[in-house]
Formats: sequence, C-alpha cells, structure tokens
Amino acid sequence: MAKINIVISHALDRDDALERIKGLIQNAREQFAGQFQLEDIKENWTKYQGMFSFSVRKVLISCNVHIMKKQIIINGKLPLIAIHLKSDIESAIRTQAQALLTASGQENAA
Repeated sequence: MAKINIVISHALDRDDALERIKGLIQNAREQFAGQFQLEDIKENWTKYQGMFSFSVRKVLISCNVHIMKKQIIINGKLPLIAIHLKSDIESAIRTQAQALLTASGQENAA
C-alpha cells in the first residue's frame, strides 16, 4: 500500500472548518467527474475526525481526516495497483479542500 498524506493550513474556526470539509468527496465527484469515476462514496464523522472512502476505477481508497485548530490532516492508503493515480488523487483532494477552506469559500458559504 502507498500512503496519502496531505496537510492543509487554514485560518477558520475549527467548527467552521469541519462544516466546510464535510462533503469534500461529494464536491470532488462533481468537479472531477470527467477525470475520475468516483463511486461507492462513504463518509463518517465523529466530532473533528472523519473517514471517507471511495472507488476510482474500481479501486477502493480510504482516508482519515483530522480537523485541527490550524490544519486539516488527511491520511490514507492507496492500493499498489493504483499507485499511478496517487499524485492525481492527492492533487484533487488538496485542490478541493483548499477551495472549501479559503476566505472566498467563506463568502460563498454565506
């Protein structure tokens, strides 16, 4: 298994960051529909920790999410069969998370 490790800084209140990051994969599905075929999307949250999983081209990917005071930490495992997708998946997750956490995203959330 290859590891996915993403750390994203934010300046939001922890609860606000949590609300924005929920639905990350669903938002990514809509934005990256042409690039990835995301299927079997699941999310589960317990306070500031979450787990999401999805399939890309029939390969299951799962990640844990930790909402910290100044950072979002996303760690996951990627089967070796999908190692060639690692940078694309990390980039897509990072791009979507950063968009949700930016100041302009705050204006859009209102």
